Amino acid sequence: MQSPDASKLAIEYTPAKGEAFNYIILNDDMNIIQKINKASTYSNTKTVEYSLDNNGILSLWSQKNTYSQDEVPSIKLIRFTADNQSKDVSVKLPNALIEDFSINKLGNGKQLMVGTYYNKDNASRGGNYGYVMGARVGFIGGVNGVFVVLLDSNGISSPKLYPFPDKTIMEFDVQKKHIDKGIPLTEFAVLANKFDNSVTIFMEETNKSSTTSTYSPNSSYSHSSTSTTYYTNYILVTKINSAGGLQYSTLIEKKCKYGQMLDYGSYFPFFKEDNLYVLYNKSLVYEEKKRDIDQKGQVLSELVKINNSGVIVSSEILFGNKDVDVVLTPIDCSTIDDNKIKLVGMDKRKIKYGILEVK
Repeated sequence: MQSPDASKLAIEYTPAKGEAFNYIILNDDMNIIQKINKASTYSNTKTVEYSLDNNGILSLWSQKNTYSQDEVPSIKLIRFTADNQSKDVSVKLPNALIEDFSINKLGNGKQLMVGTYYNKDNASRGGNYGYVMGARVGFIGGVNGVFVVLLDSNGISSPKLYPFPDKTIMEFDVQKKHIDKGIPLTEFAVLANKFDNSVTIFMEETNKSSTTSTYSPNSSYSHSSTSTTYYTNYILVTKINSAGGLQYSTLIEKKCKYGQMLDYGSYFPFFKEDNLYVLYNKSLVYEEKKRDIDQKGQVLSELVKINNSGVIVSSEILFGNKDVDVVLTPIDCSTIDDNKIKLVGMDKRKIKYGILEVK
């Protein structure tokens, strides 16, 4: 891992002894300026985020996993200084438990921790849940809101919690009697915007269903095959400004189902100044059995633009697989520069490329 100004480099290694954290810090002359060997003071932890600043201070973010009713899952920040001293900081939420989180460096020297949480009374979140021909059945508990923590050299700020409104939760097909369980089964992702030092949280509804068929025509032998249908639907977009405040929360309404190819689902987000663009596929025929994105003419690739107030100001169909015989694979798309996006799609077994120019 490299510092932002490329003057420092941290390399992890495995020594003869089993310390939990083992790193060497190198300067731009590739000389070792620090060697770290430290055992973890916490049990049941996993390191999930790393950062190295321009002064060579290494920060490791570890999430503590606890299973006792008396313990609260928390995030531990372990910072190592040049004299090999460590400083531990704990992030806990009031009356809530952390589900996912991400650490984001801002241009003003601060860091912004954002994530999702669920209420303590929502800790028991079991249940049956799935899809039948595109319709939701059953329920499993989810997350109740997002949280924000600001970090700098002086420490951390008090966590800010932004609960999801009931109306937003119900948009995810949650019955009114289950509103307290929050939004279920979403994929968590984060994108930082260098233009205004903001961080945007994405929560996409995801699930899958499988069907197994057994075939034995006039024989004592039989074989079976399993087909899987994947669903990637609504996206909840939450923007957090550089001060840790809630800028907006907006729902992108889409429904997409597809067969064995995982690349067809999900989305690709990018910024142009303070406007957010989201590129994704959506299904024309969603609830009909045996008709999905793999079939020609069943998918449209759409681009939406969200302004800094959270309003979807434009929605444009770029193409459909009936028109160009190509299915976009959003997760393979990437940014070329501030105005151009590389598009990637599949035409049967061929990969095709294109360029989207945003003016």
